[in-house]
Formats: sequence, C-alpha cells, structure tokens
Amino acid sequence: MNMKSWATVLIAGFLLAATAAAAADRVLPKPNWNRHAAIEASSLAETRSSLETLFELAREGRSEELMHAVHAIELDTGWTDPAREKVLYALATALGDFEPGIIGPQVLEYLAERRSRTLVSHEEHPGMGIPLFNIRAAATGSLAQWARHEKRLQAEKAMLDAGSLIPEAENFVRSITAGGDAGTAARIRAARSMYDPAELEFIVASAPAMHDMATASLVLAELSPGILDRPETTDLLFSLLEHRELGATAALALANSGNEAVFERLATLASSNQGLAAKRALLAIEALQHKRDLQ
Repeated sequence: MNMKSWATVLIAGFLLAATAAAAADRVLPKPNWNRHAAIEASSLAETRSSLETLFELAREGRSEELMHAVHAIELDTGWTDPAREKVLYALATALGDFEPGIIGPQVLEYLAERRSRTLVSHEEHPGMGIPLFNIRAAATGSLAQWARHEKRLQAEKAMLDAGSLIPEAENFVRSITAGGDAGTAARIRAARSMYDPAELEFIVASAPAMHDMATASLVLAELSPGILDRPETTDLLFSLLEHRELGATAALALANSGNEAVFERLATLASSNQGLAAKRALLAIEALQHKRDLQ
C-alpha cells in the first residue's frame, strides 16, 4: 500500500472514530447533577403553591393563562432547574387525567418538546445521564391518554349514529388475516394510500393479535412509519420492543421517527440494560443514527 493509500485509510479511520464518539455522546448524555443534591434542590417551598395555581387554571379551562404561567416558571431565574422541572413534570403527568377539551393541547405539546436539563446518573451506569424528571415522557403519555379517551368517545358516537357499522379498516384486517393469500404484502403496502390515519392506526393496533406473525410484522413495517406522529402508535411500538417475534420490526419502525422525544425515550430504555426491550431500543437508535448519517 502506497503512502497516499495509507493516508486515506488513516483519515477514514479518524472520521469513523469521531463519528462513533459523537454518536456515543448523543446516545449517552452525561449527568450534570448529583441525585441527592438535585432532589434537595427540587424541594423549594414555592413548588407547592405554584402547582396549586397551575392546577386551578387547568380545572377552570384557562388554557392561555396556563401557558403564560408555564412560561413564567421557565423564565424565573430564582428557581433551580430541578425545582422548575419537578413542577412541570407534575403538571404534565396530572393533565392526562383531565378530559380532552377542558384545556387546549398547547401546554402538553410544549412540554412534550421540552428537553430536561437535570440529568442524574443511571443507577447501573453512572456515566449515563438520565432525566430526574422526564417531562417529555410524562407529557407524551398524557397526550396519549387524551387521544385514547377521544378515540373511545368517537367510537361510542359512531356506534350510536350507525348502529352496528363495521369500519372498512376492520374488514381489511379480517381479509389479510384469512391466510394463504400470496398478494397480502402488496395489499398491505397499498393500504398506506387507501385509509386515513385513524384507520391505519386501527390496522396497526390489530397486528399483535394476528395469528400469522409474518403478516403482523408486515403491517408494522409498512404502515406504522406513516403514523408515528400519533402517540398511540408510538406507545404500541414501544410496548412491542420486548415481543420475541415483533420486537425487531417495532424497533426499526421507531427508527423512522424524527421526534427527539422518541429518541430520548429509546436512549433511556437502551441504557437500562433491562432485557430484550433494551436491546431492541439500541437497535432502533443505531438504525436511526445510520439514517441520519446518510442524510
């Protein structure tokens, strides 16, 4: 190998190492707070009264004032990050118990994008920083609760309006699970343009109960990437990461998400080192990073 070739190899190796280091930093954020100190710093006297004010605004449906109050807490320099995030986490968690429509979704949407600044050491991996108060996860979970509640209400209304009407999506699920159809894969791919997001969500949610896991895997792979903006679909895929037969497909589907909250949730799960789900989460992260590298 000549000198020029050696130089090329060395440069390529350096770039790969730098990329790997950057990826490691992205997946494994460093802790910036001692857990005990962060918990102590979060216990300010103002947190209780602030929460009471926030809950009162929420109960009265004063969405705009609630958003202003959240911004005021964010801008208050007299608060430590742990105290601020303790309140925002409690609010994000509690709002999931409110019926959809009492307040607008703006506050939860804001909190679902809010990056945690208080990172403490993971118990088993001290070098890994995880949120003391995972505001994004709490807000995403509450939005999912609202979506499920709204979906139940819509289903009940549809039943009242149309008697025993069977949705077209349900007929589609029945047809692809009948078995033995060589054109099943093509029909599943075609469904992406045949059904609206709510119907696609119904089809994807039906996948885990299908008798034929190959068909179920095709449904997840082909249809779920297009509806990853729907919290129920994302939650379903996370719940399937530990599924022996569908977990890898669910992981690769999550790798199509451009949502930073999904990435953080995957990183937290991967760092837990808790069984098959953690391994699948790491697979999703690797696939997502590879996709970003190609862009």
